[in-house]
Amino acid sequence: MDKSIKVAMFAQNYIPHLGGAERQMAALAPLLTERGVEVSIVTRKSTKGVPGTEVVDGINVYRSQNPDIRALASLLFTLQSIYRTWRIKPDIVHAHELLSPTTAALLAKKLYGTPVVAKILRGGYLGDIDKIRNGKMGTKRTRWIAQNMDRFLAISPEIENELAHHLQVPASRIVSIPNGVDLQRYHPVDVSKKVILRQAKQLPEGPLALYAGRLSEEKNLDLLISTWPLVRQHVPDAKLIIIGEGNERDKLGALAGDGVYIKDVEQDLSEIYCAAEVFVLPSRTEGMSNALLEAMASGCACVATRVGAAEQLIEHRENGLLCAVDNADELAKLIVEAFANTMSGTSTYGAFARETVEKYYSLETVADRLVDVYRDVLTKPKTSKQH
Repeated sequence: MDKSIKVAMFAQNYIPHLGGAERQMAALAPLLTERGVEVSIVTRKSTKGVPGTEVVDGINVYRSQNPDIRALASLLFTLQSIYRTWRIKPDIVHAHELLSPTTAALLAKKLYGTPVVAKILRGGYLGDIDKIRNGKMGTKRTRWIAQNMDRFLAISPEIENELAHHLQVPASRIVSIPNGVDLQRYHPVDVSKKVILRQAKQLPEGPLALYAGRLSEEKNLDLLISTWPLVRQHVPDAKLIIIGEGNERDKLGALAGDGVYIKDVEQDLSEIYCAAEVFVLPSRTEGMSNALLEAMASGCACVATRVGAAEQLIEHRENGLLCAVDNADELAKLIVEAFANTMSGTSTYGAFARETVEKYYSLETVADRLVDVYRDVLTKPKTSKQH
């Protein structure tokens, strides 16, 4: 690249908050730096005690105050984002999510003329577009976003369709870029190594299934917990580990019965994935789940609902299993099938899942494609509105 590109990324949260979107940003930032992109992160203080400004792994991170009053938190984030755009003078603003980050980015564009690309994090029910369309001034807001965004980054065919049909965005401004996974960090291990990891992580013995991610309504974890007595009728020693943080934690803890464990999120989940045989994603809505990608890279037999990019990632009974949303009986049967697929010590579903992510979903490929998008946006004539 002849000249470095300065990119300000706007996001609701960033590490040490450990959601999938945050992990994806943190993993991509150094790869973008290697490719001549100067990345800054503008976000909120989502974790108590973090500084307002710091350097994380060589990346400048700026955080606004995050009071409990949502409207005030959004206002402070927007003001911080506009101020940082003025100070940083980025070539491009990259918004992660169509909600507050995109609002702030487009206001900064109006003030300073900085082009904006936006990544849609989730599709379907309770996804980014669904929330905007059904929120305050939904029609006006969607029209404003559609007219003024330079590029939309879609991580699944579902999101591409929503952009085309609900926002009437032309194909020329929609770029399909999946999430990526670190193939060195997330990888399969043999049975003897699984035993060692289980002991080191103080995980229970026996067949082990895992969920890792936000503990929120759209993840449908109460349904997953309700399946466990059915699973244990066929796999009596089966254990379910749910790892994450979120507003459903207390509720899920109260629902957890025999064989179900709720654990705090960890900085590095790679060894947890390796220790598990099965990964379950029972969501009602998703974009492209980073946790699902990580589990596939780790060789888990994966069971996921048919939402978001799951049908793009998984070919049913080839490299994983797909389930209808909100169907506890089917979910239980498929979890039992996934355990059966691992009985020899390795999973054929998991082996083919690893091949899938190696071929299509490496972080390096995603970083290359992002740089191409930035470069393309900067070579096009600037206009205030797109049609």
